[in-house]
Amino acid sequence: MEPILEYDKLARAIERRVGENNWQEVLNISAQMIKLSPGSYKGHFYRANALLTLGQVDQAIAEYGESLKVSPGSLPSWMNLGLAFMQKNDRENAARAFQKVLEIDPANKDAQSRLNSLRQ
Repeated sequence: MEPILEYDKLARAIERRVGENNWQEVLNISAQMIKLSPGSYKGHFYRANALLTLGQVDQAIAEYGESLKVSPGSLPSWMNLGLAFMQKNDRENAARAFQKVLEIDPANKDAQSRLNSLRQ
């Protein structure tokens, strides 16, 4: 199969598994996607989401970092990175991530609310 067709097939499979809340399978498929295309934003982002959902917070943080190398302005990656840092009770890095969300989208009420709660 052509790599682009394989990539598209994997992307559709990931979205189905996310809808099913089958995070272990999302983790497996995203690894295949990254192997096929190491610079895949979707691969790294979905892998990070799966890791975070499965409680592997440190690995999720690293993977969000990889997704942000590919797409530095990704609002979902910055937001989820902030949530991951909150799970670790790393208030400083969580605040930085939510501040970055607000630089990208100044009207983002969720990021502003979370930032406000971190500052209290």
